[in-house]
Amino acid sequence: MRWHPWVQRAHRPGTLLLVILALVLGAALGLPGATLGHAGFLGSSPADGEHLATPPARLTLSFSEAIGISADGVRLVDSAGHALGLPPAQAAGSRVIQDLPILGSGWYLATWSVVSEDGHVVHGAAAFAVGDVSGPPPVAVADPGEVAAGPVARAIANAGQLVATGALVAWLLYRGRGARVRRLGLGASLIGAAGAAALAVLVAGVGGAAVLGTAPFAGAAVRSAALALAAIAWRRRPALAVPPVVAALVAMLAGGHPGGDPLTATLLLVHLAGAGGWLSAAPAILMVLTDPSVPDAVADGVIRRFSRSAPIMLGAAVAGGTLLALDLTAGLASVTPIYLAALAGKVLAVGLGALLGALARRRLAGTRPNRHALLRVFTADVVLFLVVVGFSALLTVGAPIPSLASALHVGHCETEVNGRFVDVSLDPARVGETTVTIAGTPAAVRVSVQLRRPGDPAAIEAMVVGPAPSGSGLVAGPIAIPVQGTWEVTVVVMPDEFSQLTGACRLAVDP
Repeated sequence: MRWHPWVQRAHRPGTLLLVILALVLGAALGLPGATLGHAGFLGSSPADGEHLATPPARLTLSFSEAIGISADGVRLVDSAGHALGLPPAQAAGSRVIQDLPILGSGWYLATWSVVSEDGHVVHGAAAFAVGDVSGPPPVAVADPGEVAAGPVARAIANAGQLVATGALVAWLLYRGRGARVRRLGLGASLIGAAGAAALAVLVAGVGGAAVLGTAPFAGAAVRSAALALAAIAWRRRPALAVPPVVAALVAMLAGGHPGGDPLTATLLLVHLAGAGGWLSAAPAILMVLTDPSVPDAVADGVIRRFSRSAPIMLGAAVAGGTLLALDLTAGLASVTPIYLAALAGKVLAVGLGALLGALARRRLAGTRPNRHALLRVFTADVVLFLVVVGFSALLTVGAPIPSLASALHVGHCETEVNGRFVDVSLDPARVGETTVTIAGTPAAVRVSVQLRRPGDPAAIEAMVVGPAPSGSGLVAGPIAIPVQGTWEVTVVVMPDEFSQLTGACRLAVDP
């Protein structure tokens, strides 16, 4: 490794950070990225709380992005809590189609678990009634272990990977050497590998065979293998851990975040690299301070090199994380309470760490600092690091912006007509003259749409020129929207002159 002495001689703070940034970003941008942010549940058919006169033949779930689901990813129980046998669930892009057995009268509760494109597990439930049923619908009670499994596995993987990265930065950049730092890097790599392996198993278990070739599963599997190789490298020669650690960072980007999007990939990479050189390096610095074989003068040099680099690393972590949060949440607009609370907790923990770092930096000015006092500071940093990892895991529990069945898409909605999915869209989705397009209809002699405001019996109607030939199902026509807000859309399909089929959904119209 001819470049290793050059890395050792690097005297400018952040040189190693820039090298890792360039390597990871170059590799990450060449990989297809997944969507940042979880798959939002858009609605079900039957809808939650819906009363049906006749038993439905299937349950359809719609999400905001493509998902994966195992064959038994949908579960159905009756009002007595008895589980019903179901055929395998089918994932079709952003929809899940679950055929149902013949259902008798009563309430039914459907629950499901899917994997979104960013590798996060999304749970949900919907209750519907068949026949003349009274009483309240059943309520799903979440299994705490099932809900926590994904965030816990992700937290373990991220904590191990970040500590291993911080130990490598401390070893090469801050020259924090010693047996304890080596053991820390090895142990953290193994812990990260185990967490990533658990995440891969969880994704495969929830998403089924369809996700085995996708970025979420591949990313977790590659992270596990790369961190296992990093552990081997820590035993032989720590500098050899650089390539597998870089590979683990690339897999982290490509296996759950948009590695194909330059802006978001850059923000996430800057955030992770800054964290790896600042707070994630605290455990390695603590190992140096607690190692009696390390002389005070050597420990002092490690602390001073860390202190010079810390502002750069902190700035990268804070700037990248802040911009990433704003990008993910559309400027923190309409974020969920759990996401906002976790984000606030993470910011407070990072702020406290920065304050402790500033106080320690003042101690470095002038005389040599007291080693025991610095030991207390870096012990606090390690605790704060674990708190930050915990809040980061909490951020993965749910989507940052609500995307529920009640959420409305501006100018677009979906319904089902005679077993076929039908898309309705307005272009432009604004008040005034616009064009309504209906896609996916059955063969018909005429298709029309009726729009009415909720609670208002009056409707405006667009007569869309037919026929809709079999196989195309795409028709369009003009319509005038008088006011903004929520509109109920009813699609009317006439297969012949004497019969009609209908489907309904809701959409939003901008001013």
